Amino acid sequence: MDGDRLVFPPVPAAPIVAFFYYLYTSLLPYDLFCCFGAGKLFGYIIYDCSHYYFHHADPLPGTNLHFRKVYHNNHHFKHFDLAFGISTVLWDYVFNTVGAGPL
Repeated sequence: MDGDRLVFPPVPAAPIVAFFYYLYTSLLPYDLFCCFGAGKLFGYIIYDCSHYYFHHADPLPGTNLHFRKVYHNNHHFKHFDLAFGISTVLWDYVFNTVGAGPL
């Protein structure tokens, strides 16, 4: 696994961010845009930090973080088309992509 590829690269992210910036500023009042944008940015940072953690940390067995790491590793190494949720399994239940058990 390439340790340099654990976060989304800034160059391809720039046009995506620009698209959503123009979309949100055209649809939302400025104050609401700032709140919404701050929430989205915070959520993305938490997601990115979680993803990095699940690849590099060694959480204690039996903890929620250990379950999340195993669940995420199953997505990468066992069932590529399942277990897309990094920080939560909620959307895997919604979209019927719940992953398998331990490796």
